[in-house]
Amino acid sequence: MHVVRSGLIGAAAIATAATAQSIPESPSLNFTGALASGASTLGTAGDSSWTAGGAAIEEPMRPALSQGADFISETAAALDLLGRVGWLQAEAPSHLLNLATSPHRSALFKVAVRTFFPDLRLGVYSRALSLLLLLKVLLIDKNYDPEAPPRFPQAKQHMSVLVPQEQLRPSTIPSGYAGTLVQASHIHTNEDETMHAYGEAMHSGLVPLHMSPGDQGDWILGEDPIEVIRWSLGPFVWPSFRNIGSWGTERIGVDGTGWPLGEQPPPAFSAYRYSDAALEALVFEGLGQHRVVLIDRSRPGPAGSSSPEGAHYALPLGFAAAAEVRPGFAQFGADAYFNRDGRVVGIARGGRLYTPDGPLGSGRSCVSSHHFLGDYHLCSAWSDGWLHAKLALRGTLFAVVTAIDHLQATHLTWGNALSLSSLEVLPTNHALRLMLSPFVHRTAAVNFNAAIMLLSSDALLPRAMALTPEGFRTLFAAGNASDALAFATVPDARRARGVDTLVLPFDEDGAEYYDILRRFVRKYIAAEVRCDDPLVARWYARLASLLPQGELPPLSCGSLADVIATFAHHVSALHGHVGQVAGEVEDPCFAPFAWREGELCGTPRQSLARASIMAATGSTNPRIIDDYSFLFKRGETKGLWRNMTAELLSFGERVDARNEARERAGRRRYRVFEPRNIETSVAV
Repeated sequence: MHVVRSGLIGAAAIATAATAQSIPESPSLNFTGALASGASTLGTAGDSSWTAGGAAIEEPMRPALSQGADFISETAAALDLLGRVGWLQAEAPSHLLNLATSPHRSALFKVAVRTFFPDLRLGVYSRALSLLLLLKVLLIDKNYDPEAPPRFPQAKQHMSVLVPQEQLRPSTIPSGYAGTLVQASHIHTNEDETMHAYGEAMHSGLVPLHMSPGDQGDWILGEDPIEVIRWSLGPFVWPSFRNIGSWGTERIGVDGTGWPLGEQPPPAFSAYRYSDAALEALVFEGLGQHRVVLIDRSRPGPAGSSSPEGAHYALPLGFAAAAEVRPGFAQFGADAYFNRDGRVVGIARGGRLYTPDGPLGSGRSCVSSHHFLGDYHLCSAWSDGWLHAKLALRGTLFAVVTAIDHLQATHLTWGNALSLSSLEVLPTNHALRLMLSPFVHRTAAVNFNAAIMLLSSDALLPRAMALTPEGFRTLFAAGNASDALAFATVPDARRARGVDTLVLPFDEDGAEYYDILRRFVRKYIAAEVRCDDPLVARWYARLASLLPQGELPPLSCGSLADVIATFAHHVSALHGHVGQVAGEVEDPCFAPFAWREGELCGTPRQSLARASIMAATGSTNPRIIDDYSFLFKRGETKGLWRNMTAELLSFGERVDARNEARERAGRRRYRVFEPRNIETSVAV
């Protein structure tokens, strides 16, 4: 199938990570003709909110003087950041010596130059974060090898923070737009001081948000967006080990030659990652598995009576359309429908059902035009179609999974509730507190960082998405009220989704992983925990009170095991499922967080901000297969943990065998449940 993506000035701007090939010159864009022709007509829909596309536009850009003032203030903020980091490191001369003697000094210098003399499309904010991340790496390890496999620290290396030290009720702060209260005091780690310095310097009011569509930049003829973003992040920063499922590296374009500027034609591209098959794999073998539901036509709604003929499964994401976006940007929201075999039959968006055999549509190209009397942002006409519907679905899925399923659910709900309730209620030597310790490691620190670095009004997520403040609040309110944040055991959640004709890797591997966790928890409770202990009851009630919907099953030994095993599953493997997404992030045109109306690719500035969020996950943390037996009092319970890790290693062999069988059947490997990849908590 031929696939096209746009929002770029030329096909080379949509190239993948493959080696760049020569691109012939393309004719210049004729905006007069585009304005005269307007949009292609695809027909009308029952909902007047649907449009057949859009005509060419010409909009004034901010004056160069204003852009220059922004650059000066952003540079001042970056210099302030360097000063703060230097002051923090003054107490660690060995770190400064590492930096001075590192063989990567030249790379660090290049990143610094790009930070203070950046591509103006990309700005200073995300570039300064890249510089900070590289500094953190080289201050600790001057000989850091970016090609080496990731080095996961052993649990014993974190013994000082894993062994509980205090019981108290800490101060809390709201986590930005999400609003969840997270721990703000008694966070015993200095690993995050540099990130706090970044927040203080870059959120001081000196760095503007650049909210308008024209401020986001345009791709330039002949450049590769993937390489532009990686170059902008700098060396050693991109966490390649978080890419556990690549979506291909094919060269995009007709014979790799590109397209002419203007309204981009449908037959221009044929790479796998933009195909219908890749969309189906994303949903049934990748990021969307946990949101697929069986259609029940006896019920109203997008997964019920509103579903189209021939649909058996739905991926209902249309609710995200209620989240307001800034003018000029495309709206989130799309409901996807699939048959019994997982083949896509349609995508509902904006009151219209798009189908694979319908019009593909064409994309909009934009360019900045500089004149003596002012600068203008010029964009060609575009026509709506299947390509736009698929982009909207991929982008909405990734945004919802990141904002709700990753941040709001695994971090701010499951991880936060487990961490706060344990700290507040359970004494440091309580057997239940000790068992929970691996699953709350660094949760308070990373959630505090998220409140400052991701979710505040001038932080990374608002720079990567096009939502208004009200749009963010609407999205997180929808998350709080949804099944994603309602407690259900892993088996119950699987049954509720009702997938009955396909075996999803998330379910197949996840069921066995959950069973292993539950067996350990059940045996540990039998050996060490009294289910009628008043402290356990107080902890259980506090845990429930920290959940958005405030409900857990009545307390018993069985429900206690169910709840703890479910939380442990969510903060470890589910966190990996929704968070190890470098393969989805690397291409600005695959599943963008924000795209301008009519374009088929994310914008440069917002794409770099999104990639910076991914880059910030580059640190590693202890894994579920580590030896945490030092936490436990008796030989019997030490043995229980060791037996669980032995079960997990055996389980890992079965996951490997399943993945080999999946590949032989033409399916993708699903690596989330490889125990060697499962970190024990939401520590990053």
